[in-house]
Amino acid sequence: MLDEIREARENKGLSRRALAQLIGIPEQSIVRIEAGRGRVENLILIMAAIDYHVAGLSHGHNFPAQLRNRRIALGLSVKDTAAKAGLAWHTVAALEAGQGTISSLLKLIAAIGRNVRRRAPVRSHWSVARTHGRDSRFTPAEFLDHIYYAFGRIGLDVAGHPDAFVQCDRMFLFDERGEDGLALPWMAETVWCNPPFSSQLKWVRKAHDEVQRGNAKTVIMLVPARTESRFFHDVITVEADVALLRGRIKFITPDARREQTPFGIMLVIFGASSDQLDRLKSRIDATWLPRSSKSDEGSGQVLTIGQILAA
Repeated sequence: MLDEIREARENKGLSRRALAQLIGIPEQSIVRIEAGRGRVENLILIMAAIDYHVAGLSHGHNFPAQLRNRRIALGLSVKDTAAKAGLAWHTVAALEAGQGTISSLLKLIAAIGRNVRRRAPVRSHWSVARTHGRDSRFTPAEFLDHIYYAFGRIGLDVAGHPDAFVQCDRMFLFDERGEDGLALPWMAETVWCNPPFSSQLKWVRKAHDEVQRGNAKTVIMLVPARTESRFFHDVITVEADVALLRGRIKFITPDARREQTPFGIMLVIFGASSDQLDRLKSRIDATWLPRSSKSDEGSGQVLTIGQILAA
């Protein structure tokens, strides 16, 4: 992390002296921090000045909040975390308040956030074929209103972004490796997931697994209408409610432009009640696929698209 901070400073074209003058601290303070010493308060100032944001922890409006939310996501108390990191409990509390020493911070990160790294800058475009970089697109607020009408407030957004429009109680920030949402349990009554389209199947499998485990009661996913995978035919059409949306959604880019998808979109919903589905069907224009039956596997029956849509 500290090596990345130094590299980020250099990439900004800032010397230690120039950065020190910019944020109003002694140049020696920057030297100490880049060497693994000094105060967390100065580190936070440096991170803000060089546009360094952390991935691999948790969501949060700033770095200390990310530390706290990571601890909570792991189910650890302050005292448990202190024991795990070899620190005093009041030291952990201070770090979560943006205070303390760099040496203590590094011990805490080693204990609860070993994959901490720089979050890639948000790109203003996205591509289905891209396997690297952020798939940045925000679901329009007017579409989310239909989701709230049917399901109420969202408990957890598992592939979220701080600038997105989703109204939720908790959020896992999405990064290019998907380590938060794909690694952590989805403990919520209602989960929303508009995942990176370049790794759609991983997220759909994760959603199914979380519902099967009883972690999430209901998962609502907004994904491309890709129906070619065996998982779609053998699992999704059997256990999920699928709505093929008419028309194409215009997603919002980080720079506030609307971009229409070049492909169809569908909702895949695990664990919805009949009342929830009825409310949603009254609000969105879509074709709902009938559920398949596992007992029909191997029957050899082939249905045409017309038969499916007429069912």
